[in-house]
Amino acid sequence: MITYHLAFIFAFKICYMFIDRVLVKFQAGKGGNGVVKFSEVQKPIGGDGGNGGSIFLQGSENLADLRGFKHNELFKSHFGSHGLSQYGTGRSGEDVVLYVPAGTHVLDTNNNVILKVESVEDRKMVAIGGSGGKGNAAFRTHGKTAREKHTSGEEGQYIEVILELRLSADIIFIGFPNAGKSSMLNALTNADVKVGAYPFTTLQPHLGTSSGIRFMDLPGLIEGTSEGKGLGTGFLKHAEQGKLLVHFLTLESETIEQDYKTMRKELEQMSTILPKLPEVIMLTKSDIFKQEDIEKKVKIMQQYGQVVISSAYNWDGVQELVKQFKKLLDETEKTSTN
Repeated sequence: MITYHLAFIFAFKICYMFIDRVLVKFQAGKGGNGVVKFSEVQKPIGGDGGNGGSIFLQGSENLADLRGFKHNELFKSHFGSHGLSQYGTGRSGEDVVLYVPAGTHVLDTNNNVILKVESVEDRKMVAIGGSGGKGNAAFRTHGKTAREKHTSGEEGQYIEVILELRLSADIIFIGFPNAGKSSMLNALTNADVKVGAYPFTTLQPHLGTSSGIRFMDLPGLIEGTSEGKGLGTGFLKHAEQGKLLVHFLTLESETIEQDYKTMRKELEQMSTILPKLPEVIMLTKSDIFKQEDIEKKVKIMQQYGQVVISSAYNWDGVQELVKQFKKLLDETEKTSTN
C-alpha cells in the first residue's frame, strides 16, 4: 500500500491563509483484464486480472488544515495487472492513502456529507478500485464456444468531492485582537500559538487540550467583522459547535463595557448560534493592574454575566481556571439535558 503524507506547510507571512475547504477529484485504479491462455493440451488456463487500487482518507494529528490539497487536483490510484497463465491472478493495484486533519468532512458537489474522518484512527474509502476481469479459465465449463471467452477489468470509481475541515471544541475563545486569547491558550495547553502586540497575530483557529477539555482560539474579531472587515466570518462553522463561549476583554481597555457590547453586537449579526451559548467574561492581563482597579472593572462587567479574572503568567491561577472551566462545562451539560 502506498501512502502519501500531505505535509502541512508552515507559513511565516502575515498573509497566511487557513485552508478549510477545497474541491478535489479521485480516480481509483482500473482492474486488470482477464487473459486467454491455453495449456499444451489446449485447456483454458488464463487467469483473472487484479483489482484496481482504491483511495482512502486517513485522519492525522500532524495536519492543521487542508493545505496539502490543491483546488481541482486529481488523485489517482494504481491499475491492477492483467491475468497470468496457469490460472494466475494478476497483482492488484496498490491502494493510495491520503492524510487529512481529523474533522475533515467529505461532501458531494451539492454539499451533502458523504463521509467523515473524525479522528486519527479513522480511515475511510472515498473511491473503490475496479474489479479485475475474468480469464478464460473461469469459463472452461461453459463449452467449446467459451474457450476464448474473457472479460476486461472494470473502471475504477471516479468522484469529485469537496473536502471541508470542521474543527470542534468544548470552549471557544473570542475577543478583539490582543485581548490575550492566544497567550491563555498557550498557558492552558502548551499549544505554542504565536502571540504578539499587533492585530491579527492569530490568523487561523488554534486548538489545544487540557484535562480533557478542548479549547479553540478564534482569530481576533473586530468591529465590522460581520460586514467582511478584518479576517471575516469564515471561521464561524468551526466555532458554532462549541459548548461554552469565553469572551476575552483586556483590563488595559478604557472602554471595556463598550468593547463588550460591540462584540456582542457583532456576534448577533454573524451567527444565530454563538450568541445563545453560555458565556463567561474573562478579564485578562490582571498581573499588571492594582486590585482596586481590577475590582472597578469587575463591578462594571458583572451586570452582563459571570466574570473571571485571569493572567496567562500566573501558573496557579491558570490551573484554577482549568478547574473552573471543567465545572462550567459540567453545569452546561446538565442544563442541556434537563
